[in-house]
Amino acid sequence: MAEASTPVAVPPQMPPSDIQPRTADAPFNAEKAGVDVILRSSDKVDFYTHKLVLSLASPFFETAFLVPQPTDGSTTPSIPVVDIPEDSHALGLLLRCCYPLRPPTLSTLADVRCVLHAALKYEMDAARAVAETSLKDVVDEDPVGVFAIGCKCNREDVCQLAAKRLLAYSLQSFESEELHGLSAYPYNKLMQWHARCCTAASGTTSRRDWFRNCEVLTNGTGNCSSGVCWVRDPLADSERSDQWLAHQALWPYLRRAQLALQSCPSSVSDIASEAVLGGRLDFSEMLGREVDRVVSEVPIPKFCDTK
Repeated sequence: MAEASTPVAVPPQMPPSDIQPRTADAPFNAEKAGVDVILRSSDKVDFYTHKLVLSLASPFFETAFLVPQPTDGSTTPSIPVVDIPEDSHALGLLLRCCYPLRPPTLSTLADVRCVLHAALKYEMDAARAVAETSLKDVVDEDPVGVFAIGCKCNREDVCQLAAKRLLAYSLQSFESEELHGLSAYPYNKLMQWHARCCTAASGTTSRRDWFRNCEVLTNGTGNCSSGVCWVRDPLADSERSDQWLAHQALWPYLRRAQLALQSCPSSVSDIASEAVLGGRLDFSEMLGREVDRVVSEVPIPKFCDTK
């Protein structure tokens, strides 16, 4: 398992030095009771905050505030300003995780990444918890990226959720910036499990125990009435009397489904295919249910170091 590391973060863009600071939005926009420090973001936005709250939320700030601050020699009391390398968007999200406010909604992986990166740097457990929980909400945006971050944060629940989402994708499509710094060990376990799921899923197309009579499939007799020809199962023993018969488009469809399932072990890969069999989806839905069933029986490994 890889050593704990922070997610990849893009350095914030530094604004021109001549930009005048502006005040943050509420509730960090005024000298309210107890405000005793201003956090200034990299894009020159001032957040009016409380040393006590920051110290309780972050051992980093608790230690920093113990260091005597230089004075400008003025006899007029002023609130000290601390420059923070995060931009105002990231800093605003971070502070809302630490104050007694409703936690922010982290609706994109970029938001989760920036909050998690700052939370780890400033040792803010509350903000880290919000970011890690939000990973589940953005898993569909970048499943492999969420998997990688989940591994780095040692969140088995996040890793397993992302791994299951990745069944709807082929191994060749696994791509994310978050893979930088991820150990090959959990990624290899993911690929091996995905491959076993592909084997189980594609194997359903060679079995007949899940077949049921429907509009396009029968184990009785068939003919070529109404312009539709019934064709015998090409895999069946010619000596058997209980052979399956199907519309002529079904057997080629099964072969195409097998090829798709060899790389993408999900019912999505076959149910969504080209309005199969003249728009009759009953058979493809039957296949999809069987695919999901056999894949669910493939044991999913533990991806994180649980020590």
